[in-house]
This record gives sequence, C-alpha cells and structure tokens, in this order.
Amino acid sequence: MIAETASLAPEDAASALRSASQTWRRGGGVNPTQIKILANHWNRVCQANLWHAVNGGMVAESRGTQNASEFHQRVWKGAEELAEAARTNVAPMDLRNSACLLTIGAVKAPADMDQPEFVRLMTLYSLLIDPEDQTALIKWRS
Repeated sequence: MIAETASLAPEDAASALRSASQTWRRGGGVNPTQIKILANHWNRVCQANLWHAVNGGMVAESRGTQNASEFHQRVWKGAEELAEAARTNVAPMDLRNSACLLTIGAVKAPADMDQPEFVRLMTLYSLLIDPEDQTALIKWRS
C-alpha cells in the first residue's frame, strides 16, 4: 500500500488518509502509509509553488511565490527566520520545519507526530497547494 499511495490522485490520497486515520485513532502515532502520503503531499506543495533548491539554497523564483496566500507568507517568513538563525540561505528543510512550527508549534519528524498533528500538517499542505480549498480552510479554522 505504501508504494501505491505515492502516485494517488488527491481524492484517492484523501481516502487512503482516512483509512490510515482509522488505524491511527485506535492508538499509536503516524503509520508508515501516512508518512508516505505526507511526503507525497509535500512534493506536490513544492511543485505547486515552484519551490526547489540548487546547491542547498532556494532558487530565486521560489521566493517569488511567497505572496500567493497568507499561508505561503507565513511559511516563507518562518523559513527565513530559521535560516537567519542558522546563518544560511533558506533551504527546503527550513520550509518544512516552518510548516511544522506553524501547525503544531514544534519541529517534529512525521514518525514522532500524533494523529491530530499529522492531520493539521496535511491540512496546511493542502492550503499551500490550493489556498482556496474550502474543505482545508474549514479544517484549518476549526
């Protein structure tokens, strides 16, 4: 199932996520299927926003997408702060860590997240892909 989720359409990925969430609700943290879904969703975030790195730093056009939505601005600003603290240029890891900080208040590996944290991060990723996703906006605001 893990290999199958990497190429799923968003609707199918959401269905797989719901199924994995049922397992998760019965106890335990994020399972390997969910980690794969999260990685796939992150790749879609990067593609949707033209976020990519060369030699460890984000390329110029990556930064230009930051004004696309409130969510993009907040994630990019957090990434800039993390990079500044480390005295480096913004890198993909800074964007991922900023997204974690924005959603759950801490930087965690997916395997260390509990289910609500995972769902919250997936919701933010959905909003970074499509800031007008009404389902994700409702989840984010609740």
